[in-house]
Amino acid sequence: MRRALIAVCIVLIAIAVLSVVLPRLRGTSRLSLFPPVPSPDETYPPAPAMPPAVSTPVENLLSQYEAFLKSKAPSVLSALQPGLTDSEIDALERQHGVKLTSDLRALYRWRNGTPRSANIDAFPDHQFVPLDVVFADRDELRKQVKAGTPEQQQVYAAFAGHRDEWLGLIVDVAGDGHFFDPGRSESQGSFFFCFAEDGSYVFYPAFRNYLAAVVNGQKAGVFAAGSLGIDTTDFEKALELWQRYGAAAPR
Repeated sequence: MRRALIAVCIVLIAIAVLSVVLPRLRGTSRLSLFPPVPSPDETYPPAPAMPPAVSTPVENLLSQYEAFLKSKAPSVLSALQPGLTDSEIDALERQHGVKLTSDLRALYRWRNGTPRSANIDAFPDHQFVPLDVVFADRDELRKQVKAGTPEQQQVYAAFAGHRDEWLGLIVDVAGDGHFFDPGRSESQGSFFFCFAEDGSYVFYPAFRNYLAAVVNGQKAGVFAAGSLGIDTTDFEKALELWQRYGAAAPR
């Protein structure tokens, strides 16, 4: 549950510190002690105009990526868990009231992420989270927020409530990375990258656009096997790839 805890810990720690000060500040609004509450478009903007979804089927791209892993990163490939059946995916969707896109269903039929104990980046600089763990992380986050005080819940809603529906699929240990928002359609950028530290986003019209960027990047040497899994070797060229296949939100 570490990813879920990290997602709220900064806000909760700040509130814990303020709890020492608040009793001395009678009549002062809790939120007034924080920076101005950002607008929804600042915390989670709508997707800008995106490039078209790539025509290559996601299954073909996954096959190409698997061939790369087999040749250049066999330890990463061996760490990946067997894929889920359609029935297993259906059961998780029903349990959590979520419908995955066809691309994401294909992703989890291919492989069901890596165990946390593997601590390996199956995609460039990010870990591939098993689908059951994806849902468990979101449940834990909601549980932590629900257990907080009214003040904590208020601050969380103001500064991080937009993340409540997000499912972290391909993320790092700090909770940044690639998410799926079941409340958005693909045309609205339901699969996207978010770096919370600077509020940057890259939206994709489909998961296969992100995967096409990864596949073409490994062919060009932008991504390669490293000590922690798949690493980025050239961040400038990687950024060009992300923005060729997706669209960065203006800041």
